[in-house]
Formats: sequence, C-alpha cells, structure tokens
Amino acid sequence: MVTVTDAINGCTGTDQLVVAADVVLPTGILGTPETLTCTVQQIIIDGTGCTLGANLVYDWTTPTGHFVSTQNPQQPIVDEPGVYHLLLTDNTNGCTQTASVTVPEDVELPEVEAGASVSSGRADVLTCRG
Repeated sequence: MVTVTDAINGCTGTDQLVVAADVVLPTGILGTPETLTCTVQQIIIDGTGCTLGANLVYDWTTPTGHFVSTQNPQQPIVDEPGVYHLLLTDNTNGCTQTASVTVPEDVELPEVEAGASVSSGRADVLTCRG
C-alpha cells in the first residue's frame, strides 16, 4: 500500500497494487506401462496425463533403461526395463514437476520337457537330406 500526502493542502491518498504469483505446477501423471516380453520388445510410456503446452519442457532420463525415441515427449518409446524419470518444466513460471515409472520385463523362458531319450542302437537312423 502506498500513501501520498500533498504538502500544500495536507490531503492524503492511498492506493494498493496486488501482485499475483504464478506458481501453478505442471501436472506430471504417467500411466502404468506394459511389460516387455520376448514378443513385446518396445513399449510407449504413457505421459498423456501430463500437462501439454508450448512453454513446457519434457526432460526424460533413465539410469537403467533405454530410449528408442523421444520425438513425442508425452509418449517416449523404450526397449529396456528400468526406472524412467520425467522432469516437466513450465518455462513461463519456472515451476517444475517430477514423475517416475518402472517398466517391467518378463523374459523368463518356459521349462521344456521333451520326454525320455530313446536309443535305437542303429547309427543310420538319423539322415540328413539336402
């Protein structure tokens, strides 16, 4: 608040200015990822729950995984299991938000039982033809 007094007539006037702070955090919500398997070798991390805008910067990192592509920063493609971190920065107000997701992997080979071995006693049982 500012108060000004006129030195000649003694009248005073006041005014105030309200400064609003822009401290709205960007939203960083990541969906549950699919599991990498022997047949699913790449997945998309679903970051469509995150704030989108021209002044937002998506900074993806991973200590253990691997990015195939981050061309669409809301949906990067990965091909390794691990923890993936997102630092979302609003360049308008400088506010940041973080989010992390773990990409699981299931590549355990099935147990195979072909049965008991059979010996025919003949050396010529197995032939190869080309």
